Amino acid sequence: MRKMILITCVMLMVAVSLTVAKTPPKEATLGGSRSGSWAPLAGYFEGFEGAFPPTGWTQVITNPSYTWVADMFLPYEGAVAAYTPWQAGVPQYEVLKFDYTIGPGEDHLNFASMGSPYWASNATLTVEIDGVEVWNFGTEATETFVYEIFEIDLTAYTGQTVEIAFIYSGDDGADHYLDAVGINAGYTPPPPPPNDQCDGAIGIPYGMFDIDGTTNLASNDYDPYDYDNYTSCTGYSAAGADVVYCIELVQGDSFEVTMTTDGWDDSIYLITDCDDPVNSCVAGDDAYPDGSSFTYVAGATGEYYLIVDAYSGGGSFNISGVNGGGPSGVESGTWGSVKTLYR
Repeated sequence: MRKMILITCVMLMVAVSLTVAKTPPKEATLGGSRSGSWAPLAGYFEGFEGAFPPTGWTQVITNPSYTWVADMFLPYEGAVAAYTPWQAGVPQYEVLKFDYTIGPGEDHLNFASMGSPYWASNATLTVEIDGVEVWNFGTEATETFVYEIFEIDLTAYTGQTVEIAFIYSGDDGADHYLDAVGINAGYTPPPPPPNDQCDGAIGIPYGMFDIDGTTNLASNDYDPYDYDNYTSCTGYSAAGADVVYCIELVQGDSFEVTMTTDGWDDSIYLITDCDDPVNSCVAGDDAYPDGSSFTYVAGATGEYYLIVDAYSGGGSFNISGVNGGGPSGVESGTWGSVKTLYR
């Protein structure tokens, strides 16, 4: 039986070994970025499913070999996204733009985009309206190769015909994706998974377990890496989306877990304090490309939180192993009784 979790963590401080962070990737991995499907709202919508550039759009190309193209590798919705690869040594200034008359109630531009905030200092996506920058991926994005939905308020342009331009520019950045461009009254994203954070952690049953899950729609809430001291219980940072499971261990109990994915770089670690994952991490691993695993023998009795994470991106996964303790919490129930929690 899976059970809801009550947060009654016991702090456990452990030493971590000196490590060197991986250089953040410049390309997304297959399966590592999908954030769920989205039915477009009433109003203007472009998902790049037809001709490229789409009807009514204009493309400005300065680097023909590294410019916007229609790509089927990692769409946010449908089968296609707009994509531009990174290039080093030859500056890029690659533009997709269209004109639109902003009508009553069409006061938001929303779109799905993903790339690397780390490499955005070299090359990034910006949005310009009538030649004025109104948005910058480098300052707005929080995830690495995980689609996020962004909104730009168009209220000031109501009744006007404006030029809306998506511009990827710079040198030696990272791949970038754009999809689901809409103009309408606003966008409400789907809710995150119930175990997006520790307050919704899902209990792992006693004994052998085999659990399929996904980090799609989850946020990047936890990271085991100490950026000041360059240490981590997994050996690396974890900038991808993450979800949480929970167990209760008595001192001496053993917990074994192996994580596999459909090709993205996984990271998995066990903590006792969700407010301090760096110092409360007791075990972890970050294998490449996936297959992270560890065995932990409890040094103290208490609740432990298993963070299923990614070096970057995320997606579908499986965790399996042996829980020598028990599921945490006092509320019993099945998967169907787990309540969806909204932040």
